Amino acid sequence: MTQLTQARLKQLLHYDAGTGLFTRLLDTGGGRHKAGTVAGCPGGRGGIYIELWVDGRRYSAHRAAWLWMTGSWPQHQIDHRNLNAKDNRWENLREATISQNAMNIRGRAKSGAKGVYFIENEKKCGRKRWRASIAKDGKSYSLGNFLTLEEAGAAYDAAALRLHGEFARVS
Repeated sequence: MTQLTQARLKQLLHYDAGTGLFTRLLDTGGGRHKAGTVAGCPGGRGGIYIELWVDGRRYSAHRAAWLWMTGSWPQHQIDHRNLNAKDNRWENLREATISQNAMNIRGRAKSGAKGVYFIENEKKCGRKRWRASIAKDGKSYSLGNFLTLEEAGAAYDAAALRLHGEFARVS
């Protein structure tokens, strides 16, 4: 089966770069899907992405948007800048390596600050201590121990901007 081309995609669907929505240009599905209606539905990875069906094959809408706008399939992953996987506006999409895409995620630490962890059973002068760390390209970097959550968070944010550039997700 051949790969979907930009010409075929544009023959069947219109992509609105401002809204991120695809609409049908032709009636499809034996008349079930009318021209002018929005194409795509939640699917894949628990329904967090929008999927399109074209010529009997499933495509991620964000990857199809890349094809529609550039004329070629992305070489890497497509990152949603604002972390909303259903927001396929052109300004919200960018090509990213696996590592770059992993940089642009919400923090998962219990502290509420990305990359910052409370050091259990360790106190200095009776105060709580916080540790900050960051990773890039599979290597972890310790940013040090801090007396306050805010100091540790600031250290993480500075390192993220330095290491991850435009893909950094800071507080």
